[in-house]
Amino acid sequence: MEFFASLGRRRVVTAVVALLVAFGAGILMQHILVDGTPMATVDELPDAAPSLRSAGQSPGLPTPPAATLVPMLPPPPVLPDRVDNPGPVLPEVWDDASMSPFGFNCDPELSLTLGKAAMIEARLFAPCDQGQRVTFRHGALEIDMVTDPFGRAATMMPALDISAGVAAILARETVSSQVRVSDARAFSRVV
Repeated sequence: MEFFASLGRRRVVTAVVALLVAFGAGILMQHILVDGTPMATVDELPDAAPSLRSAGQSPGLPTPPAATLVPMLPPPPVLPDRVDNPGPVLPEVWDDASMSPFGFNCDPELSLTLGKAAMIEARLFAPCDQGQRVTFRHGALEIDMVTDPFGRAATMMPALDISAGVAAILARETVSSQVRVSDARAFSRVV
């Protein structure tokens, strides 16, 4: 009884009324509305049994196919034991430190693009510095990243001044670039 008392009288009455309506609908559908009209049913067995052949109605034996004519092919050519042609000429491999394994110049490139709200998008392409640490520095703000397997890294940073200079510091060298951000003074930045 304590359980019902904890639920509250209103909830118990609502649950009882819902159950009574459900039971009443079931009784109404099963007994009261049934007027004895036949319902449409589908027979489970077909009306006619399948016809079977008698022993005298068996089909005749199959006849063998006619002989098929196959064209005669010439014999394959006889190949020599040794081939005189060595194949395609492969390019020479050179050890040039100024070129990446992908054929790009190893000099890193830093490009700056203006974004909304005085933001700068800095993109670094250093094809000879794959998987290396790079630090983007703009004023007192520094962002450390690692280049991807192709030597690329990109980040967004807020412009701290109208003349925004960004430097990308790699292990072997530093590249820098500058961009003019005309709406930089409209925003207050804290670094």
